[in-house]
Amino acid sequence: MFERLRAERPEWYEIFRLRFGFRGEAAPYAEIAARLAVPETEVANALHHAKHRFRELLEQETRPAVASPEDLETELRFFHSIF
Repeated sequence: MFERLRAERPEWYEIFRLRFGFRGEAAPYAEIAARLAVPETEVANALHHAKHRFRELLEQETRPAVASPEDLETELRFFHSIF
C-alpha cells in the first residue's frame, strides 16, 4: 500500500511518512512544511488526501481477506486506530 501511494503521489507519501514517523520521526505540520519548503496548509491538504487514498488502498488490499462487509469495517477501524 505504501509503495502504491508512493508511486501514485510521491509528495503525499513523503508528507504521510514524515507525519506518521515510519522510523520514529513523527513530525508536526509546521516542521514538515519547513522541511519541504511548502506552506503548512499544503501539508494539511496533502495529508488529508493521502489518508483518504491510503484508506482506499487499505480497503482494496483487505477486502479479499475478510468474509463480510462488517468484517472489512472492523479491520478498517482497527487500522484507523493505529493512524
